[in-house]
Amino acid sequence: MSDQEKSDLEQFLLPVGGFQYHGVDMANLMATEFTCATLVLDESGSTHSFRNLMEDFVKENVKALRASPRKDNLLYRQLHFGTNLRELHGFKLLEQCNEADYNNCYKDGGSTALYDASVNAIEATVAEAQRLNSQQFVSNGIIIWLTDGCDYGSALKQNSVAQSLSKAIASEELESMLTIMIGVNMGDSGVKQKLQDFVTEVGISQFEDAGTMTEATMKKILGFVSKSIISQSKSVGSGGPSKSLTF
Repeated sequence: MSDQEKSDLEQFLLPVGGFQYHGVDMANLMATEFTCATLVLDESGSTHSFRNLMEDFVKENVKALRASPRKDNLLYRQLHFGTNLRELHGFKLLEQCNEADYNNCYKDGGSTALYDASVNAIEATVAEAQRLNSQQFVSNGIIIWLTDGCDYGSALKQNSVAQSLSKAIASEELESMLTIMIGVNMGDSGVKQKLQDFVTEVGISQFEDAGTMTEATMKKILGFVSKSIISQSKSVGSGGPSKSLTF
């Protein structure tokens, strides 16, 4: 995240893991309801062969969200993980997100700190919702992960993810929380099963296996992700989450 982007957002410390995140300046908000949307993207070394497709996906997803009638009701955050976590940017209004900002945004390498990234994403969503709630804004949340493997190298354990997610779902700060895990390029059935087990055991709402990462796969993921975020945004104020979409 550039110095200019950091200056446009406020920095906050999260209660778990010593993590930090950046959130929007509340003075810039004009709507009354918001969806806190986070993409959690695996950029471990094993994603190298399709890193360009992942970057294309990021750009096209921002383009789709910016074109949505719900763009003024979305706060969008992008978190990358390999060995370490990298907040590309915190919760921003879509009008502050431009496709060109994501050029060369993918820095593949390292291991797969999935648990650390998951806790960070969940805790930041709750924290941002708490800030919104304190200013009388209604909010819900959606987190979508794209990964090609299971955790390797996190400081936190799987039960920390389960605890954070359980707390988020029960929180009165968020009207609802939708969570979707997308597996990409998982040739090993054992890896897929472990990822499915993780999804079930920590309570993630939905798991999808996208298969081999090709341009056609990227476009399918793009349609699913952008529509899921927009659908969750449409549901804010209804008292519940949006209906899960079919991949």
